[in-house]
Amino acid sequence: MVGGRPPDPAAEDALVPLSALQHYLFCPRQCALIHVERVWAEDGATAEGRLMHERVDSGRPDRRAGVRTVRGMVIRSLALGVAGKAVLVAWQERKKEELRHPFLGESLSFGLVVHVQAQLLARHLRGDLDGYPAFVWK
Repeated sequence: MVGGRPPDPAAEDALVPLSALQHYLFCPRQCALIHVERVWAEDGATAEGRLMHERVDSGRPDRRAGVRTVRGMVIRSLALGVAGKAVLVAWQERKKEELRHPFLGESLSFGLVVHVQAQLLARHLRGDLDGYPAFVWK
């Protein structure tokens, strides 16, 4: 429950799958085919990817060198309007590091990049931005 109230079922149904964000960034047409028209055909590459994901989706966490790794973590944000399953999430000190966002030109912690990108995607989908400014780090 959020704030002591049960979540609104309509709000839950309206959440955008995180996988749709990845598909949209790769190819808006692919995103529409998979998430709007529900057209999906598995081929050799997608079958191989599905098999590779089985271990990662197992949900078994571990800790190595002070880094806790959680697999198959279910996440959602009613505020951002997204939900999904994070394939691999590693919580480490890096999320506290400061960086300059290339599109916004502002300093923020690395841990906030996902939230900022979700807000930028929402602005693009609403028509407030002409294009989605992807964040790519090396």
